[in-house]
Order: sequence, then structure tokens, then C-alpha cells
Amino acid sequence: MKKLNTLNKIYLAVLALLIIATGIKFWNYGSWNRYHYTASVTAPAMHPIQVMDADFILSDKSTVSLATYSVNERRQDWGWGDINARDEYEHLPVKLLLNYASYRDQAFYRDTLDLPVALIDSIFKNSRKQENEASVDELAEDERTLAFVVGIANKGNVVVWLRGKKSEQVLLKHKIIAREPLASDLYYKKEKLNKKEYLENVFKYFGEEFLKKIADGVDKDANYIDSASHYNR
Repeated sequence: MKKLNTLNKIYLAVLALLIIATGIKFWNYGSWNRYHYTASVTAPAMHPIQVMDADFILSDKSTVSLATYSVNERRQDWGWGDINARDEYEHLPVKLLLNYASYRDQAFYRDTLDLPVALIDSIFKNSRKQENEASVDELAEDERTLAFVVGIANKGNVVVWLRGKKSEQVLLKHKIIAREPLASDLYYKKEKLNKKEYLENVFKYFGEEFLKKIADGVDKDANYIDSASHYNR
């Protein structure tokens, strides 16, 4: 009988540990604080950039990468974000890490920006409450989601929008100071280049018409940071 009581105590202890572990896992997952959203980067056509890193740091310390394929392939204009379809519901972002090169500026930029956490949280909670979540550009109306779009303009200027079906909120504007690239930034097709070689190779596929516009100074000093995105035009 004494052995049986000891065995029961062991079983109860194991069960208690399993319940505690499950509770911790559920708490850490925090489904009530997770949302479905998209996140992408946009840039003006006349100010092409190459994005090496664009990541959200989330409230649980994990990271989510922003979609950059259109902007890196020069297939995008100012204000148009990609749809990076994600099935997962994620915690909300608290910081934005950007690392990119600008052809027009012939410069490299890197910074980690603090996002307005309280404002973002309020928008998502209100959107969920009002059932006002919607997809970007009406491309998937059955998905209830909000969209972060990070606009990288000329001269290191950055704007972050948060869009819903009927709204667009400017979350922040920031100016990143140009810096010298890290050695890890200068790899192109697995080959390490110097700064000049990297910029020449990454941006070498421009046509004559585009290069003429650059030479003529088209949009050289455009104030994109304060202009409306296509969304509100």
C-alpha cells in the first residue's frame, strides 16, 4: 500500500508538471495577442534600392521578415506593398530593422527603429472589435487582415503605414543616417565586392531611358516622405 501511495504521488506530480508546462506554453503562445497581418517594403521607382534586411522584431522577441521581392526586382512604385501571404497569426511588432543600399544616393543605410507599440495595439484591437480588418488592395477580400507597408524614400527617409480596408494610418516617419557598409553587406552572388563594385553590380540592369532620367535629375529632390501613398490618392 505504501508503494502504491508513493507511485500515485509520482503520477500526480508528473500530471501537475504536464499541466503547468501546457499552461506556460499556452501563455507564451498568447493567441489572444496574435493577429494575421502582412508586411512589405515599397520605394519610389526613381529611387531604386536593394534591401538586404527588413525584419520586424515582435513582442515575444521573435522576428518576421517583410516582403521585399518586388522592390528588389524594381517592379514597384511608391506606396504599393506586396502581399506576403502568411498562414500564421503573429504577435505584433515592436521594432523595425532595415538594412539597404540606395542607387540614387550611392549609400548604405542601416537602423533599428522603435515602433509606436501602444498605437499599433490599439488599431488592431479596435479593428478586431469592429470586424473592420481587410486585405490589401482588395486582392483577398475573404481574409481579414491589416497591412504594414514600409516606405523607403530618398536620402534615408522612411515612413511606416498601417492599412485597413477603409483606413491608412502613418505610424512613424524617420530619417536614417547613411553609413559605411559592413563586410557582410557586400556579397553579391556569393562574391565579396567593394562598395563601388556592389552598387554597380546590383543596379546594373537599368535601361538607357531610366539612366537618362537619373542624369537629367528627374525626381532628384522629391519629398516622398510627406507625399500620399497611392492608397489615398
